Amino acid sequence: MNITVESQPKSQLKLTIEVSVEEMKPHLERAAEEMSKKFKIEGFRPGKASLGIVIGKVGAQAVWEEAAEFAVRKTLVQAIREKDLPTIGQPHIHITKLAPDNEFIYTAETAVLPKLEIGDYSAFKAKKNKGEVKPEDIDKAVTELQEMFATEAMVDREAKHGDKVVVDIDLFQDHVAVEGGATKQHPVVIGSGHFIPGFEDQMVGVKNNETKTFTLEFPKEYHNEKLAGKPGEFTVKINGVYEITKPELNDELAKKAGKFETLVELRTKLEENLQTEADDKEDAAFERAVIEELVGKSKFGDLPEMLVESELEKMLHELQEQVTQQGGKWEDYLTAIKKSADDLKKEFRPQGEKRVKAALLIREVAKLEKIEADPKSVEEQVQSTLKMYASNPEVLSRIDSPDYRDYLKSMDVNKRVVDFLKKKALPQA
Repeated sequence: MNITVESQPKSQLKLTIEVSVEEMKPHLERAAEEMSKKFKIEGFRPGKASLGIVIGKVGAQAVWEEAAEFAVRKTLVQAIREKDLPTIGQPHIHITKLAPDNEFIYTAETAVLPKLEIGDYSAFKAKKNKGEVKPEDIDKAVTELQEMFATEAMVDREAKHGDKVVVDIDLFQDHVAVEGGATKQHPVVIGSGHFIPGFEDQMVGVKNNETKTFTLEFPKEYHNEKLAGKPGEFTVKINGVYEITKPELNDELAKKAGKFETLVELRTKLEENLQTEADDKEDAAFERAVIEELVGKSKFGDLPEMLVESELEKMLHELQEQVTQQGGKWEDYLTAIKKSADDLKKEFRPQGEKRVKAALLIREVAKLEKIEADPKSVEEQVQSTLKMYASNPEVLSRIDSPDYRDYLKSMDVNKRVVDFLKKKALPQA
């Protein structure tokens, strides 16, 4: 087998592979076996007809075309290993010569890992800060818990601050209904600050079954550019006014909220939870700073477009999930920001390239430091996930598979590498 390797732009390689007639023989035999299963050949059981018989039945060219597929699968892997090429992704195959009793020649265009000159990761300038929890943060958490146990009752009086009103809203601009500007049975808690400035104030003093019309200007930074900084005409029908009664801040509330005997115990637990959240947030910021610093220290060759494109698709999917989780529709979101998915991918590209570089660095550090996945940790994750989806056979089949374990191994290695780098940045004892 003759192999020629040509470098291409953007971390691409072109392999030209020539397979001799002698080397094609086992692939031809395999092709004949498979084809004799597909075509009924008198006097032979399926898969048992010889190469010569199959050629006589379907023709030499057909057998060679079938054999070419087997030859590519086998010889391409051999060629990559022989030349020790760090290929990634699925190669593009083009057959240049395929004729019976002649050498078989094809080309494979594939992406390879770019040249990487990793920076010094023995020390970092990045610093880790401790999360800060202020007394007002704890007060806010207690208040939110108090609101969770609040009760409400419809009242026949004017709405006041702290009440909830259930309304139908119609929005107009220049007396023309705004698309998507109508909503029914919408709850508004006066004073919550969830609506544009001034809207909740307009609800003070309304009563059941009233209709109120007023004009407000939308904030300049409003997410809908068609409305941002412009006046909107609101017609609001009040369907109900509800008085919200919050429980007292006492030991009884603590007992309702969990296994706490006193309000002091509850506040202590909330403070611990908030401290954990704050520390996690600072740790995530520290992690990003360490990786970004190493990216800045390192030098990269051309990034393969397939890696960048894959990362951009992932980032787009992440944004789409965020929009959906917040109750929005992806199409409506794109319309509101007046951009297409391709526009967003162009905006994401600088960050996407950074993420690809970070992934390449993590891979290289794992290789240099011989960091491997912990089999016990991977198996524990598999078993935990299997229990979670015990009633879903389809998901279970995907989880209990070599591919899923390989994915978990990759994630485990990534985590161990990042932990390794973070330790390098922490003050040494």
